[in-house]
Order: sequence, then C-alpha cells, then structure tokens
Amino acid sequence: MSKELNTWASFGRRGSFIPHLVFWLLIGMSILDNNLVSGDLRGGVIRTGYEFGVVFFSFYASYYNYIYAVKKNKKWLVAIGFLVLLLLYFKLMLADAFSIIPREGTPVLDIVIVIVFWFFLFIYSSMLAHSKLSFDAVQLMNQLERERLKNELNFLRAKINPHFLFNTLNNIYSLAFQKDDLAAPMIAKLSSLMRYTLSDCDTPRVPLGKEFDFLKKYIELQQLKSRIPWNVDVYFEESELAYQIAPLILVNFVENAFKHSGIENDPEGWIKVSGVMEDEELIFTVQNSVKKSKAELIKSTGEGIQNAKRQLELNYPGRYEFVIENESKFFHVTIKIKLK
Repeated sequence: MSKELNTWASFGRRGSFIPHLVFWLLIGMSILDNNLVSGDLRGGVIRTGYEFGVVFFSFYASYYNYIYAVKKNKKWLVAIGFLVLLLLYFKLMLADAFSIIPREGTPVLDIVIVIVFWFFLFIYSSMLAHSKLSFDAVQLMNQLERERLKNELNFLRAKINPHFLFNTLNNIYSLAFQKDDLAAPMIAKLSSLMRYTLSDCDTPRVPLGKEFDFLKKYIELQQLKSRIPWNVDVYFEESELAYQIAPLILVNFVENAFKHSGIENDPEGWIKVSGVMEDEELIFTVQNSVKKSKAELIKSTGEGIQNAKRQLELNYPGRYEFVIENESKFFHVTIKIKLK
C-alpha cells in the first residue's frame, strides 16, 4: 500500500463529516457576514440563503462528479464538470435569467472573486472526494487482506485434519482387521477429536482448556496403538482464567514428536509435552527423542513446522516466540504466546 494512499486515507478517516462540517460553518458565517453589511436584515438573510444554496449545490455536484469520474475511469468528466459547474455558478451568482453575462455595473473585482472562489470550491471538493476514495480503497484492501489471511489460515488448518485422519483410520483399519479390541476405543477417541475440529474450530479462538483437552485426547489416541505403555509425559496446567487461543495451532508439534521420536519401535524413545501460563503468556514445550540425523529430521519436519509457524504469525504477529533446539539425541520446541 503506497504512502500517498495511506496519507489521503488517514485524512478521510478522521471523522469523514468533520472537514465538511467545518467548511460549511465557515462558508455560512462568511456569506451571512457579507450580506448583513448593508444593514438590511431580511434581505441579507434571503440573499445568504440563496448564495449558500448555490455554493452547496456547486460544491457537492463537483464532489460527486469527481468520485463518479474516478470510479468509472473517465477522468475527462472532471474537466467537463469543472467547466459546466463554473458557468452555472457564475450565472447563478452574477448574471440575470437567461444570460451568463454579468449584470451591468458588476464590479470587476466581484467577477474575479467569484471565479477565484469557484476554483477554491473545486479544489477543496476534489480533495475531499479524493480522500474518500483513498479511504474506501484502503478499507477494501484491508478487507481483502483479512479475507486472504482467513482463507490461508483455514487452508493451513485443513492440512492438519486429513493427514491426521488418514493416519488414524489406517491404524484403526489394522486393528479392526486383526479383530483387536483396541479398535473400538480408538474410534471413540477419533470421534471426539473430529467433533472438536469440525464444530469448535470454526471460531477464531477457543478456550485454552478445550485446546489442552484436544491435545490430551490426541496423545491418548496415539498411545492406543500399543498395549505396551509408552514413555510419554504430559502436563497441562489447569487454569481458572478464561484464556483463549487459536484452535489447532499446537497439534503439529505434538504430531511431529510422535512421528520422529521412534517411540513406537524403540523402548528408549520418549516424549514430553507441557503447557503452562506465566504472566498471561502461554509457554508450550514439546521434547522428544530422535532416531534420525539432524539433516534428515530437518527435512522430514520442515513442512509441518513451517505450517505451524505460519499459523502463529497469522494469529499472533509480534506476540509469540518460537525456539527450536535440534540436538543429536533430542528435539526440543518452545513456543511462547501472549494470549492477552
């Protein structure tokens, strides 16, 4: 967005009626004062009403002509409108009926004043019209940007669900095929998770407690893959305060931990997940063992991490910290988000 457009938009935004109101108060007082000099109160008021009406009509005819010409990309209408309205204004202020020639005896100074004043009317009305168009353009650009970010965020969230769903359904299929009694609990857990993602996640923010519950159920669902307990340590601080958080913004990190810790096949694999509040800031950490080289880990976690970071940036610009520790035997992610 250009600096010039922002400048005009800010001028148009500062109470759009105020420049108009101040202008007409000054014009009205000036016309009234000029017409009361003769001492004829009744005639002065009538003349003031007439001249004020002429100025008012000329001003807004020019104002809306400028807006129409720019919107329709017909800039030549501005020039035509200027000439037509100048002649009309000149006639109404100085000429008799059916004539555009000034009344006989009209001082040259009066003619010059009328023409100069019309130039002022035209320039000021065009400035106000331009500021309104700039403000409308900025508003439209902001709305389009919000829609774009909303669509991008919905796309990022949608990328979570199918990946997670397909993996879980594949696990359930394997258990069902083997007639394993763990299949039924997995279906129940999956149903609860999908209900959350489909119903509660339509809003920009959800209670932090609900997001923690979702992560707990996700971890429990992962652990149902094996009858042997895995080394998974989970701690989510209970908070009585109604903190809100963007939904599905943390699950990517937990999913990566299960994916890359080797916990399914390695008895020494481990995962630690925690979420606590400190001074209205969420501190969320995920640690896991690593069975891959650093290069392999960075390559395999790249898309998921970038997806999660983009969600953080869209939801909490300038209000989060993201730190990764990638060591030879463990992977550690710390996210800090200012929720208020």
